[in-house]
Amino acid sequence: MAGAGSLLLLVLVAVGLIDLARNRDKIETPKLVIWAIVIILLPVIGLVSYLLWRIARSDALVESMDFQDKHSGKSQSYPPIGR
Repeated sequence: MAGAGSLLLLVLVAVGLIDLARNRDKIETPKLVIWAIVIILLPVIGLVSYLLWRIARSDALVESMDFQDKHSGKSQSYPPIGR
């Protein structure tokens, strides 16, 4: 599923850049450069921010599991339900 999403994103970026290249005579050069940068960088920025969010979230999950293991009286880790 993730591979299909990546492929779709790559196709959309390529289509956007091709369309931008076809219409380059109708757009001023500074605006053309800005649009090309936006088309290329926004998917990259989105991906990097998502990955950083996932890393931060996984660290919080590990800390939570360690805390539960430390303070649990049982040999297996169970959620503190009914305590």
